[in-house]
Amino acid sequence: MRMETTNLLFVCVLHMVSLCVATNSFPFQIMPPSSSTKKEAMEDRPTKLAKLSHLRKSVPYMSKSSLEQVLKFVKEEGVPELHSRKNMQEANQALTKQKTSSGPLLIDFDLVTLDGQTMPVQCTNLCTFLQLVYKQGGPWYQLLSKTMAQCQQKLHLVVYADEVTPGNVLAPITARKVWAIYASIKEFHTHLQNADAWVTLCIVRSSTIANVDGHLSQLLKAILCHWFNTCFLHLQGLQLEEPQDISAAKAYTRVFLHLGFFIMDGAAHKFALSMKGDSGSRFCSLCKNVFLAKGSQDEDGQVATISSYTKHTGLQINQDVEIWDSWARMATRSTTVSAAQFKKWEQACGITFSPHAILADRSLQEVVRPTKIIFHDWMHALLCQGVMSLCMYNLLEALDCWATLEGWLSCWHVPHAFHNFKPAALFQQKRVDKHKKSSKFSCTASELLTLLPLLDHFLDAIKAEDTAHKAAAHCFQDLVHLVELFQATWHHLATPDALAKQVEKCLATWKALGWPMIRKHHWLLHVASNFANHGILPNCFSMERKNKVVGQLAAAIQNTTAMERSIMEELLAKELSISKPFDMSIGLLEPTRAPKKLWPYGLAIWPHAASHAQDMWTSFSARIQHNATCSRGDAVLLQCTARPPFEAGIVVCFLSFQGEDVCIIHMFSLLSTGPKHCVWHDTEQQMAYPLNQVLAPVYWTQSTKGITTLTPFSAR
Repeated sequence: MRMETTNLLFVCVLHMVSLCVATNSFPFQIMPPSSSTKKEAMEDRPTKLAKLSHLRKSVPYMSKSSLEQVLKFVKEEGVPELHSRKNMQEANQALTKQKTSSGPLLIDFDLVTLDGQTMPVQCTNLCTFLQLVYKQGGPWYQLLSKTMAQCQQKLHLVVYADEVTPGNVLAPITARKVWAIYASIKEFHTHLQNADAWVTLCIVRSSTIANVDGHLSQLLKAILCHWFNTCFLHLQGLQLEEPQDISAAKAYTRVFLHLGFFIMDGAAHKFALSMKGDSGSRFCSLCKNVFLAKGSQDEDGQVATISSYTKHTGLQINQDVEIWDSWARMATRSTTVSAAQFKKWEQACGITFSPHAILADRSLQEVVRPTKIIFHDWMHALLCQGVMSLCMYNLLEALDCWATLEGWLSCWHVPHAFHNFKPAALFQQKRVDKHKKSSKFSCTASELLTLLPLLDHFLDAIKAEDTAHKAAAHCFQDLVHLVELFQATWHHLATPDALAKQVEKCLATWKALGWPMIRKHHWLLHVASNFANHGILPNCFSMERKNKVVGQLAAAIQNTTAMERSIMEELLAKELSISKPFDMSIGLLEPTRAPKKLWPYGLAIWPHAASHAQDMWTSFSARIQHNATCSRGDAVLLQCTARPPFEAGIVVCFLSFQGEDVCIIHMFSLLSTGPKHCVWHDTEQQMAYPLNQVLAPVYWTQSTKGITTLTPFSAR
């Protein structure tokens, strides 16, 4: 059904519905519940509330939403016959002790310690995991089979590693700090944004890894050797058995897995590839001519002036064979020169040599291509105490607008997806003091990402380009556009060339301002080549979300003698039991039956549904284009061919009937447009739109001039 031609009718019908609601006079009959039923329900309510309160006070604390989900499951599925703590552990172990032709799901790698002893570290057998989830059908089978069909059975593995500190920010539990290693498949593309698409490979204490010769690199080498030297995933592939309930042409299929890349932050890359990092003269393994500033003690690692390149063409890039040969020479020197001389060689080369590191094992040379597997995460480079944090601080300090921003930001509404974040809170005096103390804008990466469009509009509103700080404002807005381009790669709206040009523009502006450059500036020069090499530019937001689960589990465990194993069993049991499909289709999220107060809206859209009104569904949130979500009360942009470029309004509700999803919008009327914003006025009318015509939720505010919405990059 094409809503463009019928929206005017819906306005009239919905206006009629509002009159019917006001006068309680409908052309169809809606049977209200009897007064006696209402009275009985109201009398029972205090008793029911007391019973619920008694339950919450009688059991150990859990959040209201957690308890709600537990009770919902019990109501629908019944109470499990086995429910003791021991039974729960047995249930996890029943899943994690499974075996396939590739061996058990959990295997031990013997790692060499600094004192020459061996120590077992438990890891997930990825081959077994893939065989299990493929054979059992469900979400993993659907995702893998679809991806293999698109890529002719040739896939690439992506590895992520990070250190997780359990506890909250104010009370971290450093004794339980662990390294978490995850893996996924590059060809999953946008599904890489879903934390469920990442498999936990290993959870191991930081104190354990610190005692391993070669640190994290030896553990990753053991994993790679198992994949490519034992299982030969790239040569003979992995045989997957089709689910029994799926009618397939053959009972088995074979997938070939190659190494894609390591996507990590700077610290993890340092340990994964045994680099010196900040303590070495050469901090980038990819470049021959990039060095840290002499005596640089800054945690960000200030780049030497001579190495402050703003163009990729200025870099002398290493070849894979050169990196492998450099490690071979270091292996020879480790047995032929004195310890003092060898230390100087390590300093000069930027290598922390270990015979057990990845690049010291020549058997992996055909699989590991250093120039391709080093994949710098733009989220860490820009948003996680990175380049953007420094730029924002420098700009706001120059403009001296800290106090102004707190009041200005409090007037804005953000989409419900960010409802826990209050932008104005970042500009309270205690937060401003923290920013000034650290000489950078201190906040989380997600907070900064949410804040950027508002600050970009603020600079336009105050006409910052007409001030003495025009260059700093341009630098910030160039970086904002770079973030937009990075995000646009998911929607195929940016190319490697466009990214490279924007990065070089940002760095040139930064250098012209005389601001010192750090390692994370240099990382940006490699992002475009990463994108060109792999055709994808993921970020680490989904893995950071997965890290939170690891932190929660590690903080909750009381018996820490087998902490890592307990965490692994919990995570793997959950990953093996995923029931929620990897679905990116447009539709209502967690729909429930529509209450009777919404029936008039539905019957105005679907008059033939008068006898089936109970089959209408609604929800608080819905998935829209590009896997985004919007919620009731959000301001949204709407696709429109009659009045380009788009329309806008506030979501009143979502409705669905017989597979047709619509949203009721309280409409705005366009007054004026700008390059990045629009101004509207309230029409006090409501219209129905197909859900697939909702473009995006937007930031908005209301003033005497009208309603201002910020236009996202994808809709400009």
